[in-house]
Amino acid sequence: MKKILFFGDSIVCGVGASSPEERFSTLCVKIMNKDRSEYCEINLGVSGSKLVDFGFEQVLPNAIKEKPDVFVIEYGTNDNALGVPEEVFLQTYLKTVQIIKEKLPETQITCMTICPSWDHYDCDAAWLEVVNPRIIKIAEKEKTLLAKIHIGLGNNRKYFPDGIHPNNNGHRIIAEILAETIQN
Repeated sequence: MKKILFFGDSIVCGVGASSPEERFSTLCVKIMNKDRSEYCEINLGVSGSKLVDFGFEQVLPNAIKEKPDVFVIEYGTNDNALGVPEEVFLQTYLKTVQIIKEKLPETQITCMTICPSWDHYDCDAAWLEVVNPRIIKIAEKEKTLLAKIHIGLGNNRKYFPDGIHPNNNGHRIIAEILAETIQN
């Protein structure tokens, strides 16, 4: 069975979904297993974590040890909300992708753009306007897959009742975009 590893923050954990079965990572694997059970989910989401520092230093080494077939990167919401400068985040993001490529050359990396957020700590829409296009460029340069989550969700608050975590509908949209990205 192939392993899909989800590396990220509370959105990977499924915060905002009504149950773990409704979180995007679980839904993505269900969609991909529709015709046959080929994939299993490894969810390494850590609520409240940033890629810069904790995710990179603490979670990434454990994620690499799992040796997944597909490695999904969903980070940035907390980096934005907690004031990590764009360039620091992007340097860490690029380094993360490069380390995964080096340590796991057979693993398919899938980068996700960052969901919109509102009214949460210091969330900054201008930060996202800088970072999301650069994640797209990192994915192109490093030849990874890219799930443009921000486009699929639009800037639609109805998917984010608390201003930061997607509801069931938001998680489903993310799962569908991600499954399509990985399968195609």
